[in-house]
Amino acid sequence: MLDFFFKFFLNKTPEKTYKIADSTKLKVCENKRIFNHKVAVGFAKRGKSSMGWFFGFKLHIICNGKKEILKANFTSGNKGDREGLIKNWNIRPVA
Repeated sequence: MLDFFFKFFLNKTPEKTYKIADSTKLKVCENKRIFNHKVAVGFAKRGKSSMGWFFGFKLHIICNGKKEILKANFTSGNKGDREGLIKNWNIRPVA
């Protein structure tokens, strides 16, 4: 599906005039093992995505029309997707 999306827009616009942003979860451990987990203590947090609850981090990526990664960063699991993408995009949030 993503390849179709890129092919569609490559035919419609010049290659580097648009950016695509996405966030994904990175699970550290299963939910039932949260209290025994000791590797990412203090950094990993419990969060919720469209697929349900998880314990870990979120990866935020911005790429261009050539599928080149422009920026990427990690946030704890309890941060919203907008927070990580605003940090990457270098824009101020609307008050």
